[in-house]
Amino acid sequence: MDPLISIVVPVYKTEPWLCRCADSILAQTLRDFELIFVDDGSPDGSGALCDQYAAQDSRVRVLHKENGGVMSAVNAGIRAAGAPYVGFVDSDDWIDPTYYEDLYRTIQDTGADVAAAEVIQHMPTGDRPHVREATVVYGGPEGGRKLLYPFFRTFFSDTPPAMDVPWKCDKLYRRELLTANLPYFDEALWHGEDTLMNTAILADCEKVALAGGVGRYHYLIRSDSASHDDSKLLFTDRWAKNELAFLGALERVVTEKGLEREPFLPYTGRIAYAAVVNNAARRDIPFRQKRRYALQVAELVRPEALDRYARQRGSLPVTVFCRLLRARVAAPCVWMSALFARPKDT
Repeated sequence: MDPLISIVVPVYKTEPWLCRCADSILAQTLRDFELIFVDDGSPDGSGALCDQYAAQDSRVRVLHKENGGVMSAVNAGIRAAGAPYVGFVDSDDWIDPTYYEDLYRTIQDTGADVAAAEVIQHMPTGDRPHVREATVVYGGPEGGRKLLYPFFRTFFSDTPPAMDVPWKCDKLYRRELLTANLPYFDEALWHGEDTLMNTAILADCEKVALAGGVGRYHYLIRSDSASHDDSKLLFTDRWAKNELAFLGALERVVTEKGLEREPFLPYTGRIAYAAVVNNAARRDIPFRQKRRYALQVAELVRPEALDRYARQRGSLPVTVFCRLLRARVAAPCVWMSALFARPKDT
């Protein structure tokens, strides 16, 4: 008999935190689950720790695979999941004992396709709670889109959205939503992958429940983690390639899902602007390569997205920059980037 919930934990170089994560899952008050560790070719002792847990608890399975990145591990876990509902936990995070019981009950009580929990971000500067006074349900033919559009409209504003769309680990999903959208989960991405994943999923949701007063997800933000220290990544080839892949993948989701384009315009305009500026500020590549990259970005982003972002910024240099990029005049964009970014050695 299949379990009620499949819990997927991608694992890569998190040996110091893995036991806390695993123990918090195995201590869940909802006992009918399977725990799927996906060892993504981790070079430390994480894979061996996963095997130890599997030997001690029949609910635990381990998939060992060659390193392919976080989305490769996530996709492998989705394909292996056997339960009607699937959740994700990062291997350096942990969850409250009632976390999955509360999310599962929320889905059963509301008929939601996706339920989102409360989150506490544990940061080097202190904790940041994301809590709700009560459970809120967004329903109707486009329940998920009612959350998706405001999120992108307010992403770069001071108005917080109702739901933290980019996170997958604070949610419990109906499995069919995940399997149906696997073609959109681009394994080339290592940054922005949760945003892409949830954009595709929420586009298909009829009802989403934002649970309040429930067990919480504890999200550890480590100062030594490369994925959380953007200053180490902005001026690298890896970042530049990721932003190209993200722009293309998000455009595909918006187009193929028939999403309203307007909410995404300032968001994608900002991504394109930052990608060109940060790439142009690099010292390790020649000018012609920077120019070629700017043209690649210009091909992926819609011209109206650059216009919307320029209006949002309200800065003359940014407006000129975006108009030049919109017209595929890349060389001056590269030259102007010295005004916007501080060059760093890679």
